[in-house]
Amino acid sequence: MFFVLALFFYIKGRLSDGTKNQLFHFLGVGIAFICASASKENSIVFPATVLLVEIVFFSPKNLSSSSKKMVIAGGFAVVVAVFIGLIVFSKMNLSAFSTAMPAGLTH
Repeated sequence: MFFVLALFFYIKGRLSDGTKNQLFHFLGVGIAFICASASKENSIVFPATVLLVEIVFFSPKNLSSSSKKMVIAGGFAVVVAVFIGLIVFSKMNLSAFSTAMPAGLTH
């Protein structure tokens, strides 16, 4: 939820006029991002999400639609690759990497 809130504040700050409003919204971005980082690991992609939002919705008019489509397709490919990697990683047997204590020893 904090990730979405940070993205909401970013878009509101980007669309608002006036330095006070922008400062308030971008401060909200920072606070929501810190909360998102403390609660979920997937918040690490927030900067990439902001970059995609900036390119797709706020890009200059001279950027061609094929460039926008390429960025969207690239972002989708990265998401799919990460998802497949997580599935493969979750299926791996990681017990060989555990640090088991010998019998009779305690922490």
